[in-house]
Parts: sequence; structure tokens; C-alpha cells
Amino acid sequence: MRKLTTLVTLAIFAIFSACNTQQTTTGQQNVLASDTLTKHLKPFDPNLPTIGLLMYNGVLQSEVVATSDVFAKPTEAGKQIFNVITIAETKNPITTEEGLHLVPDYTFDNCPKLEALFVPSAYDMYAQVHNDRIVSFIKEKNSETSYTVKLCGGAANWQIRHC
Repeated sequence: MRKLTTLVTLAIFAIFSACNTQQTTTGQQNVLASDTLTKHLKPFDPNLPTIGLLMYNGVLQSEVVATSDVFAKPTEAGKQIFNVITIAETKNPITTEEGLHLVPDYTFDNCPKLEALFVPSAYDMYAQVHNDRIVSFIKEKNSETSYTVKLCGGAANWQIRHC
């Protein structure tokens, strides 16, 4: 019986030891060694065209996430085709209509040159259409981009007053 107790104790110890995930510290955050962020993070390549996704509180998250998903896909050989960035008026997290919190990559003040700007919609566009900083940013970027794309319900709202 004593051998069985020792064997069970060793087995339990081995199981808990094997399941202990090693952690590394990056700045003030604890990051699991199995974190795949660095594997999936696509570095900004100044030689690639940049796709900008405008964000603001109340944005429909599918219009940001789906657009990002389409343009962030690599070639079959795994090569990055575009830089895909998110842009907002400030660096504060954006809360989508559905409640997801997104942190923008850039603000209006430090946004790089864009090849295309995607302007998503919201169920209520009043605040965005009447926000002079958003309107000015879209107009400014429209003069430099090859494409300024308005998505879904937002298209009609932006055209009424500004575009």
C-alpha cells in the first residue's frame, strides 16, 4: 500500500509539474511563453501599401474586423501584402456598437500615408458626421489615398454632408 501511495504522489507531482506554464516578463505585463502574438504580429513595412481602418465609438465592429481580415491575409507563400492599421481621433480604446474594445494603432495626428482609407458605419452616425476632426481627417486622407471607401449605412450619411 505504501508503494501505491508513493506512486500516486509522484504521478500527481509529475502532472502538476508538466502543466506548469513558464512565464516571461515583458515590461509590467506577464506574458505566457506560449503567447503567439509575436508569431502573428505583422510588422509595419514602409515598402508596402497601407490600408487604414477608421474607428470611433459606436462603430460596427464587423466593418473593422472583417475589412482587416480581408487585407491582412498573406499570399499563399506567406508574404505580407499590405500594412493594415487602425486609426482613431485619440489613442483611447474605442468601444464598438457590440461592446468590443479596440485600441487604435495610430491617431489622426500620427497616421502614416495611406493607399486606402476604409470608413465604417454605425447605427447612429450623427456624432461622427458632425465631428469636425473626423470629417477633416477623411477629407485630408481622401486627397492622398487612391481609394476612400465608405462601408454600408455610413456611406449615405457621409455623402449627405461632406463627401
